[in-house]
Amino acid sequence: MYPSRIIPFLSIAIYLVFGLVGFAQLSESNSIVALYKSARTNYAERQFGKSAQEFRAVAELCPGSELAIQCEYFASMSDWALEPCDGCANKLSSWLAKAKRFQEDATAAGRNFDAAQLLRWTENAELVHAKWDRQMHRIDLAEQRLKSFLGWAKNASPNASPSSIQEKSTRSESEPKSSPNGWLELGTLFLEDRKDYPAAQACFENAIHCSNPTDRVHGQAMWGAALVCWHQEQYAAAKTILDSLFVQERDDALSIQARLLGIKVSKALGETIDVAKTLEPVVRLALAGNPPVAILYELAMALIDAGESSRANDLMLQIVYRFPETPVSVEVRVRLARNAAENKRWTEAKE
Repeated sequence: MYPSRIIPFLSIAIYLVFGLVGFAQLSESNSIVALYKSARTNYAERQFGKSAQEFRAVAELCPGSELAIQCEYFASMSDWALEPCDGCANKLSSWLAKAKRFQEDATAAGRNFDAAQLLRWTENAELVHAKWDRQMHRIDLAEQRLKSFLGWAKNASPNASPSSIQEKSTRSESEPKSSPNGWLELGTLFLEDRKDYPAAQACFENAIHCSNPTDRVHGQAMWGAALVCWHQEQYAAAKTILDSLFVQERDDALSIQARLLGIKVSKALGETIDVAKTLEPVVRLALAGNPPVAILYELAMALIDAGESSRANDLMLQIVYRFPETPVSVEVRVRLARNAAENKRWTEAKE
């Protein structure tokens, strides 16, 4: 009798135990989902302190998973958005190492994962870190990081043509990535920090070739290539690139910069150009949009050189209104006051 009585109770106990375990797992799953949704919402709303905490909490609940890798990435980016610093850059480096191990382990085990998404996160982390190194004047580190990420061959000559550098890169141990943003950043480093124009041109060409004509990075790479030609006094080549750049609609800042360089190129080629007429479309862009203060000032100075002081004053007033605390604004105020005094507009000069 005893065994027959205990078996039902044992069955009930086993059912309760496994039921409680299942309930606990379901409860944990719901907790992960809720935390993840909250983290994404806070990240989108730029509540980066909260999103960093919540993304890390999710990662701790599912260690070693693809979701954990994703959450650790966004936690690191949340920290970066709060306060860029070497400590945050080191967190990005740690995440990059962890992401690499995850990819290697998942590939070896035959597990499916979103490789394209992981590559996008990796690319962004590498670029953020490289930009920070450049900002901190660690140019060698930034260059090394970008070359490693892009698969730049160690034996690629910086004086080689774009096609030959790409050809050598494909024979390196790590296959060069189709990363237009990466090539753009490395090209900008060569252009601005190294003054290595052939290497810069190679990178900009690669960025152009692996991006779509309507992409923002495509226009920026074309702008970089035009600047390289300008610095090397290859004015005809610069004009060809700029003419192609004008075909697609670009952001306001790039459109203004391209028009200004186009005027310089035309003058260098000995062409007759109506500066005021050429600049009027981008003046309207500048007044209606919100380009950086340095570009507004450069455009105003070009108008003054062209004898268009009235339109230049319109732009300088916008600088004063939009960027009152900048050093450029102080210089602009002096110019406006001097112009008003020269034309005997005394009330305006006092303002």
